Amino acid sequence: MERSIPENPVKSIVKGLLRPSYRRARKFVFERLPVLYRDGSRYDHIAAEIRRLRPGKIVEIGTCKGDNAERMLRLALWYRQADYYGFDLFEEMGPEKFAQETAIWPAPMELVESRLKGIKFRGRTPGVRLFKGDTTRTLRDAAPEIGRADLIYIDGGHSYETVRSDWENSAALCGPGTVVLIDDYPNWGVGPLVDGIDRSRWKVEIIEPGDFFHHSDPPLNCKLARVTMAK
Repeated sequence: MERSIPENPVKSIVKGLLRPSYRRARKFVFERLPVLYRDGSRYDHIAAEIRRLRPGKIVEIGTCKGDNAERMLRLALWYRQADYYGFDLFEEMGPEKFAQETAIWPAPMELVESRLKGIKFRGRTPGVRLFKGDTTRTLRDAAPEIGRADLIYIDGGHSYETVRSDWENSAALCGPGTVVLIDDYPNWGVGPLVDGIDRSRWKVEIIEPGDFFHHSDPPLNCKLARVTMAK
């Protein structure tokens, strides 16, 4: 049996002492200078798209607790006024759905809405619309209100049926220049969905590198798939 090597106690103490300062510095940059913020994860690719697109309309499928939404909005507001449309089950999440979709438990919708509507940056506040319920229904129903989106981020349910529905309903919101980012490729139902997207109509790129999760069972490498209209 392989033995793990314990961490040097001095190094552990130093890391413990520096961690709060690092978190405060990161929070300062995130809240005041989001255009400079990096954390080395695959989410930096989302930020890169926002810097390039300067989106006025962002759609996120899988709002969860609002962490990623806040980061996207702060960066988008650096450039211009932005509207956000977020979808999740929120309070409708149950144990069966949680297991079926390999999900993360979301926060109550009211708390997330209050958090996102409270963002104010460079004199701008985002327009925020949240939709509670199964996205196989809510995303389709909201399409007339949303119109064409600039950036769509899909990270909701992970079963093939749900991911396929989210992609098909998101495709209806796309126009020339729209970027769709699908998270967690090639895991669960995401891999088969992305691999099956019609390449004659859509340009699909797998963004490297992904994030490795060695302690999951099985270990995962989660990447982003970038989808745009084929020229």
